[in-house]
Amino acid sequence: MAPIRWLLMGLILLGLAACIPTSPAPKASSPPKTAPKKTKQPPKNQEDFQDLEYVFYENGQARWRLRAQEAERLPGRIVMRHPQVISLQKKGLAVRACRGVYEESLGRLIFEKKVVLSTPDRGTLYTERLYYLPRQGLLQSESPVVVKDRGLIIRGEGFEYRLEDGLLRIEKGSRVEFHG
Repeated sequence: MAPIRWLLMGLILLGLAACIPTSPAPKASSPPKTAPKKTKQPPKNQEDFQDLEYVFYENGQARWRLRAQEAERLPGRIVMRHPQVISLQKKGLAVRACRGVYEESLGRLIFEKKVVLSTPDRGTLYTERLYYLPRQGLLQSESPVVVKDRGLIIRGEGFEYRLEDGLLRIEKGSRVEFHG
């Protein structure tokens, strides 16, 4: 009778042991309260660039340098954020804007939003849209423009600037102001 009692006691203990969980139940936890780390996003694909810098050569000579915070290559064009073009032919000539597009088939750069053209001989020009045609050596626009140069302010509609000789021509409605 004693062995049966011990056998029953062992089975009861085994049954109780099976009912006891071996690890504590998981507690509901809230997400950590630390802010996620800000990291620079990697480019979305092979055709996206961060901190782009490109030098354009023609006939073995560097002609201009292009820089942009970000750029995305799309079929037939490159769209840039905060582009800047610096002429390597004419010291002091540079264009910067909030947005830019390089159209490969036309070989032109389009600058948009808060465009600033710095020239070595004609002051600084401000507009909202500017076309740079490096093959023709022209900068032009149909948008309203303001030119500031040593106390002289010229306002007008559209302009053309020839890189070869530095000639700046306001297309229409020019108004001149002198400030001493």
